[in-house]
Amino acid sequence: SKDIFKLIKKMRPVIINKKLIRLGDDNDGGYVVPNDFEDVKFCFSAGVGNLIKFEEDCLKKFNIKSFLCDFNNIKNPRIINHFDFTKKKITSLNNDENLTLNRWIKNKNKNKNEFVLKIDIEGSEYETLLNISDENLEKTRILIVEFHSLRDLRNKAFYQIFNSILDRLL
Repeated sequence: SKDIFKLIKKMRPVIINKKLIRLGDDNDGGYVVPNDFEDVKFCFSAGVGNLIKFEEDCLKKFNIKSFLCDFNNIKNPRIINHFDFTKKKITSLNNDENLTLNRWIKNKNKNKNEFVLKIDIEGSEYETLLNISDENLEKTRILIVEFHSLRDLRNKAFYQIFNSILDRLL
């Protein structure tokens, strides 16, 4: 329990010199983020389902183009017609059904611009964040992650993985 409390302390909010704003939906799919979008050209959204108000807000308010990736059967015409959508699952593999975050970013961000990275990939966030390249992590201006299965922090192996990810992000 002492280790878990130490880990929780790492997740405490810190004061930054940017105003916080809310983008996206009022509930699931909405995020409070720093208003730090100057010169950001792209948003990479891994795991979107049918919730795209965040990406629409990025486009309308900051002229940020979003790349969306999800393996679900997406039928929302707003996604298909208005966004660059890839039907794959973000994991640590590259094959017909899977795509690594590093390859996805490399294929879309040719000029190596800074970007927003939003990850909600139902448990695959752990392997994805362990495998993100230093270059891509440094180019991430704003990182939004929905972490799943935190109840498993009582499992020593899961705890160590999550702790390593937090240390790397911090």
